[in-house]
Amino acid sequence: MLHLIEDDQEWNHCFREAAIFSTGSALRDLFITALTFGQLIDPTSIWVEYCSDICDDLTHKLRTQFPGELYDKYAVKDEALFYMGQSSLDYGLYLLHEKLGRLDFSLETYKLPSYKNDWSNDFEELSNVRRASSNSLINEQLMYDREAEKSSYESKYALFNED
Repeated sequence: MLHLIEDDQEWNHCFREAAIFSTGSALRDLFITALTFGQLIDPTSIWVEYCSDICDDLTHKLRTQFPGELYDKYAVKDEALFYMGQSSLDYGLYLLHEKLGRLDFSLETYKLPSYKNDWSNDFEELSNVRRASSNSLINEQLMYDREAEKSSYESKYALFNED
């Protein structure tokens, strides 16, 4: 018999194994399942122990959703802006908040830390930027840092032979 109700030892073992072969998205789903159906004794300790694994795919996801200069805000490690100073962990908490909300729960229900950044506003601003073009390939090309590209061009142009 599993002693899931007495302590979180079995859940720790479950997450330790799952972290080896599962994606961050799958671990977030497992965490939601553990919260809502698994009767975790101390959800915060599970979160603290495995938050890096639970959010391991989110840095890449943020880079693709906020291309170019838009990503600069999320590359900064700032305790005032993000949970533990990391945008990926803060975004992970936001995603957990959203999933729990669809089940009529919240992070507070499980005494989990809250995200700090206003992700809803960020995504609204992003949709306003992208509204000009709905083609993601065009949007990606439009997001280049023009000054950096110009500087790169000039430095490479200077290397050409005069012939």
